[in-house]
Amino acid sequence: EPLTFLEHEERNCLVTLMEDELQALFSEKPELELMVNEKEYIRLQELFKKERLGSLEREVVKLTETLDELTNQVTLLEAENEKLTKKHAKEMRRASASSTSSPGTSSRTLWQDQRTPSVERQRGTGE
Repeated sequence: EPLTFLEHEERNCLVTLMEDELQALFSEKPELELMVNEKEYIRLQELFKKERLGSLEREVVKLTETLDELTNQVTLLEAENEKLTKKHAKEMRRASASSTSSPGTSSRTLWQDQRTPSVERQRGTGE
């Protein structure tokens, strides 16, 4: 068959066009279907089915490869997320430990934080 020498995409495109045109022709003139060589018509229908199946199988392979790649990316991102979460927790513990180790500093900071808005208010109003 001449179609065997075409690339998969070209072959699929050509077979799809042939199938669409044949269906359109038979829709226009149903009596033509009665004049067609039955064995050849069945053979052609099998070719259409085979091409659709092959196309779907190639699509499944591509989608499976994409799924595998995305699964690997998710695994890497989850591992990175876990690492960052642990690092963040460690930093939070370190910050918490340093603020509780010197109570005078944390009280002073709280006192300065409470005082700061009124000081800024006085500066803003010109008092």
